[in-house]
Amino acid sequence: MEPNKHKKFFVEVGSSDFDTCLPLVANGWTRLIIEPVKPLLDNLPETPGITYDCCALAPETGKADVRYYDPKFTEGNINNNFWARGVGNINPNFNHFKLNPQWVKEERVDTVNSYTLQDLFKKHNIEKVDFLKLDCEGMDYPILKNYDWSVKPAVMTVEQAHEDSGLGLGYGSGAIRGLLEKAGYLVVDKDGDNITAIW
Repeated sequence: MEPNKHKKFFVEVGSSDFDTCLPLVANGWTRLIIEPVKPLLDNLPETPGITYDCCALAPETGKADVRYYDPKFTEGNINNNFWARGVGNINPNFNHFKLNPQWVKEERVDTVNSYTLQDLFKKHNIEKVDFLKLDCEGMDYPILKNYDWSVKPAVMTVEQAHEDSGLGLGYGSGAIRGLLEKAGYLVVDKDGDNITAIW
């Protein structure tokens, strides 16, 4: 099938280096990819029309320490735990790090620039987003709670898998859905890990 010539723009936050939105690029979309773990971001292919930014989304703009597992350790398969490549996080009190003390020697920490969602859009001169994918490992709710909705993505997919984790996030089940509905979105799918809404 011939690629769609109509350009659309998406923003993917927390891309890791797998399960990205590459099919959209094949259909003529352009995009901004945000990944705070530089070794993972560097694994993604250089593609015309794609802007990469090694930074973190956060409730406030500034600096953030991102904790992640050494990508060399997570190459291939850690006892079927490939997910460990994609759990980089700026919240030191959360995530799989506390649940997996046996891997503590494989933890790495880098300091990166962090931005609120509105400041990220301003930085990249984004005034319209057709699709926004947020996968911020439990930080999705505070990021959206502090968002000013100056740009309303047409479609959003947000990770909500950690709402019921009991890992001290400070919010519970349905919190992300409530934020999206309050902002005027219609929730059209909730598949367990993610929630999808349209404007």
